[in-house]
Amino acid sequence: MFSAMGIGALFIAGHFYMLEQYTAAVMFVIAAARHFITIRFRSSYLYATFVMCALGFVFLTYSGYLSELSGLANMLMVSGSFSNSQKHMRLLLMAGAFIWLINNVIIFSPAAILLEVMFLVSGCIGYYRYIYKA
Repeated sequence: MFSAMGIGALFIAGHFYMLEQYTAAVMFVIAAARHFITIRFRSSYLYATFVMCALGFVFLTYSGYLSELSGLANMLMVSGSFSNSQKHMRLLLMAGAFIWLINNVIIFSPAAILLEVMFLVSGCIGYYRYIYKA
């Protein structure tokens, strides 16, 4: 599953690059790397590395509030990915997806909007199944 998410993140990174949304593109490249790396490794060092990479690239590619939204969304997703609690992981990932959705609505990218809506719907279903069906 993480491999598929990594490949998908690379495709959406290319999508954002073509839309000249460079911070968003880099955030999804970082997300792809995170998906591939966390298949085998998890540590607080990796968490800090991904946070510092995101902050650094937001700074390097800064182009206004959309860069801040992209960075915030990535930080929430990174925090969710490294969470030790299923409940917190799901909530942080959905919060990150919601911020991405706001970003995608502002730049009006129908493909990216659909991506995040689908992620949010599946996240809500997963949360419901985990919390209420367990």
